[in-house]
Amino acid sequence: MNLREQANRLRQLPLADVASHLGGKQHPQDRQRWDFQNCAVWVGKTENSHRFYDHRTSHGGGGAIDLTMYVLGCSFKEAVDRLSGLSSGRMASAVSGIGSGWDD
Repeated sequence: MNLREQANRLRQLPLADVASHLGGKQHPQDRQRWDFQNCAVWVGKTENSHRFYDHRTSHGGGGAIDLTMYVLGCSFKEAVDRLSGLSSGRMASAVSGIGSGWDD
C-alpha cells in the first residue's frame, strides 16, 4: 500500500480510537473531551465525528492524521507512521465501526 492509500485509510479511523491510541484519557463527565498531557480536545458527534476542536487554543481539524499531528506536534509522515502502529485488525474493525455509536 502506498502512502496516499495508507493515509486515506487512516483518515477514516474513529477519533475516539485514535485519541486512546495516542494516550488520551476520556473525561468522565464529558465523553466528547479527551485530555492529553499538553492539550484537551473535543471530538464531534454523529456527522461531525471526524472533527476535533481544542477550545483552549481555538484550534481544530478533521481526521485521524490531523488529530495525531496536533496532539504530538509532528509532521504528516510522522503521524502516518504513528497511526500505522495500530494493528491491522484493530484498524479494520475501527474503520468498519464508523458510526457505531461510540459517542452515545
